Amino acid sequence: MSPKLAHYFFGYYVIAIVKNDQFMRKLGAVGADNQLKYWLLLTQFAKTMEGERDKWEKAHKKIISSLRV
Repeated sequence: MSPKLAHYFFGYYVIAIVKNDQFMRKLGAVGADNQLKYWLLLTQFAKTMEGERDKWEKAHKKIISSLRV
């Protein structure tokens, strides 16, 4: 699956999960160093999705700015 397609389906949610400290703490992904390795793939995927989001926003900057109030 391409990163562009993965971002379309999952990007928003993955970024929101990783940015939510309370949610990540409940998962055990924040705090204990030995737990962090289990969530490394999720955080790497979130970084890739943030990059895809930034590319999309840059490509559609003109449209986005016209939609904002």
